[in-house]
Amino acid sequence: MPVLAAAQSSEYPQRSLDVSKLFDAAAGIKVNQITNSPFGNQLSYYDIPCYSSPAGRLFYNTIVSIPEGKKGKKNKPGKGSGQRDSAIWGVVSSRLDGADARLLVTRTPATTSTVRADMSHDGKLVTYTRSNADGEGWDLYGFRVGAGRAIEETRITHLNTPLGSTNKVKTSPPTWDARSGKYLCVFSIDQKVYLVHDDGTSPAGGRVPYAAPLTDLADFPSRKEEDPSFHRIRLNPVFPHLLYYRRNGVKDNWVIDLSQARPVSRRITDYAASIHATWSADGSILAGAMNGTWVEWAVSDNTGQLLESFAQREAGPFGHNNRPGVFYGCYSDDGKRLAIATRYDQEPGGSLWLLDRQTGKTAYLCRARYFGPVTAGQPRMRFVDDDRALVFSSDNSAGMDDSLPPQIFVVRPLPHL
Repeated sequence: MPVLAAAQSSEYPQRSLDVSKLFDAAAGIKVNQITNSPFGNQLSYYDIPCYSSPAGRLFYNTIVSIPEGKKGKKNKPGKGSGQRDSAIWGVVSSRLDGADARLLVTRTPATTSTVRADMSHDGKLVTYTRSNADGEGWDLYGFRVGAGRAIEETRITHLNTPLGSTNKVKTSPPTWDARSGKYLCVFSIDQKVYLVHDDGTSPAGGRVPYAAPLTDLADFPSRKEEDPSFHRIRLNPVFPHLLYYRRNGVKDNWVIDLSQARPVSRRITDYAASIHATWSADGSILAGAMNGTWVEWAVSDNTGQLLESFAQREAGPFGHNNRPGVFYGCYSDDGKRLAIATRYDQEPGGSLWLLDRQTGKTAYLCRARYFGPVTAGQPRMRFVDDDRALVFSSDNSAGMDDSLPPQIFVVRPLPHL
């Protein structure tokens, strides 16, 4: 895998601020705002790892100014995104308390849909798409986390995909594949999904990424008005042969076992029922908000074999008896608890809760204080530090007005249920 010049990491000034009162934290719980850049910082997504246990550090996205005199195409700001004309995206790493923050890499994203970094589930590899140095196309890049204070960037693919060929690129956190002894990465271009190892080799052999043989578009010629590009793709965190995906226009959620000789895409549920499904930490469950409730589908057994049918169950009281509905949720690493963000349109600003999956018991944590379902406003969250803390980003930050971008917060200690 070609290695580029080592990135010159630089200090990234930020300071921790206790905002427990501002976020109306529950008794005994502290909320610290650990970033405070006027350009904004946020987690990649609620189901994408952001904390490396081996390094003991957080990894998150930021927007930074283009250095004076640097040439390049400027990014147009999006409403509510916190993005400015002379800004590019970067990746920052810091300790959990926000200290020793380092700007590791800056980049121009391949498209507006790829302004994020994906961390592998074991916290050892970070991947992302970026525009190539020649400005003629984009590819998949990455770096090994190491100590999290400096990195050597690697170029994983050499497709040089034209920037104008797609505006809906999607990616997924890589998964360690024990059979190959490599990480498996996945990304989409228009209506196709590709798989590639982190060293640039294909699962099918050679150095051309492998196009996943999805079968859900067998009847696509009769659905020409629909958009077959991808809205969401996620490799299973434990079983890299299992892939979940949803397209933008074909309104269904699918899972496929790519280890089969003739893989067949299997429908889980429709788009309207569950927009953003996520895998559980053990890889057996797909779940998401369904009409305001948290719903789980048993998809795989403990060997990675897809079940004959996908049993459905509700977990928790949200969306019932005047309780606000679920907007997003994520699983703890031990799989016993969920972090829930309630809907901003049913509870002003929304709030964050813990939920015991089996008993249905809940514990209020704090307000989420977000403004709506925009890129910057989503309360992206993740369990960290062996499930003892929750990290989240919100676009309502201490000392900043409503027009400014999101910042990152840490909630701890998490109560026992």
